[in-house]
Amino acid sequence: MARNEVKLEKMGDFFDVRSSTYDEYMLSHVSDSKFFYKDMAQLIPKSSSINLLDLGCGTGLELEEILKINKSISVTGIDLSSAMLYKLKEKFSEKLYKISLIK
Repeated sequence: MARNEVKLEKMGDFFDVRSSTYDEYMLSHVSDSKFFYKDMAQLIPKSSSINLLDLGCGTGLELEEILKINKSISVTGIDLSSAMLYKLKEKFSEKLYKISLIK
């Protein structure tokens, strides 16, 4: 590899390494993220027949707010990071019957 070449990191690997600190970082260092997740959840229609596709679901930061508002929603989450999906499963262990995850 030439001196000025940068080796690209796979995106899934990037998030795997950061999964243990991701939530804390997003909630404390990303401006207005707490408000964003709440506001975004308000945009989803409230209905018993909603199926939500969450691309890049990560640890489920958005899902926390969505599931507070719409308790009957079904979610399919897709992410490239096994570690992020593991964190999501831990966080929502009692709600996994309504969440399908795909890596």
